[in-house]
Amino acid sequence: MVTKKLLKISALLILSSFSLASSCEKDTTCEISYQFEEPINIYPAKDTFQLGDTFFIEVNTSTKMHNLSNNSYLDIKDHGIITYIEMYQIRQDDSNRIIDPQHPGYNGAMNPNANDKFQYKNEIGSWSLVGKIAGKIEYDTLNGNFVHKTAVIVKDTGLFYFRFFDAIGYYVYNYGNNPNLIETECVQYWDYMKLTVNSGKTNFFLIEKRGITIRKSEGTNGDTQKYNCKHGSWSFVVVP
Repeated sequence: MVTKKLLKISALLILSSFSLASSCEKDTTCEISYQFEEPINIYPAKDTFQLGDTFFIEVNTSTKMHNLSNNSYLDIKDHGIITYIEMYQIRQDDSNRIIDPQHPGYNGAMNPNANDKFQYKNEIGSWSLVGKIAGKIEYDTLNGNFVHKTAVIVKDTGLFYFRFFDAIGYYVYNYGNNPNLIETECVQYWDYMKLTVNSGKTNFFLIEKRGITIRKSEGTNGDTQKYNCKHGSWSFVVVP
């Protein structure tokens, strides 16, 4: 009799453990996508500067960010955001090229090597250089906003192109590190952020005048990448 009771108890424990394990698994049939948008301001908003001039890169956006995937708002202050910027000095032989919106430097086009063409004075948040090809923008959280401000002093002449992209999207698509922004059994996906510089007035015509065009990017984020390549960028000329 005792043996039968023990067998019943063991069977119940095994069944409950299977039930618990299955309840802890993510429901792969349920997906939540996040695509946030970030406005970036660069001022003075000119297309031509002189050697020694200063312009500012500034972000002041609510931590309660707009999720374009379902037109909702979600506070992500505990998760945070990081933005990268690639800086290109457009050479004469970069003219008449078709560039990849996600990787303008691919296939020899547009070498992102302009980090040393500028001097930087960070005022809010933090700014650091990543080798010769990029800058890393991090944010302070003040009064419910992600805030950053860096002064950029020009040290060389020529045509320049700054391309912004979000680090979270980069790590998600290269390393599979999807964030868990809410408590849910659904699988959560973070798409590349939609970045807009100066409400889309980015002087991209300076790039187009060189005969440089953007090809369609492959994959589900192709439209976002193409948008960011044009509207999430900043082009300008520096003269003596």
